[in-house]
Amino acid sequence: MAEPDTVVQDLAEHFGLDRTSIWSLCRRYEALGAAAVWDAPRSGRPPRLSPCSSSRLSNWPAVSRREWACT
Repeated sequence: MAEPDTVVQDLAEHFGLDRTSIWSLCRRYEALGAAAVWDAPRSGRPPRLSPCSSSRLSNWPAVSRREWACT
């Protein structure tokens, strides 16, 4: 089995995040289970998606992070 630091580094590189973010998600998962993957509700104005982001979101599982940027 791979060392935890190696797995975290691989995940960070794959998803374009830093290692701290991956470790935070791991700790949230340990505390909350699968519900930790989703963001908690936030106060304030709800986010709005641009038409470009909205169309890409409809294809989300098939779109890689590198293809996500709108041009």
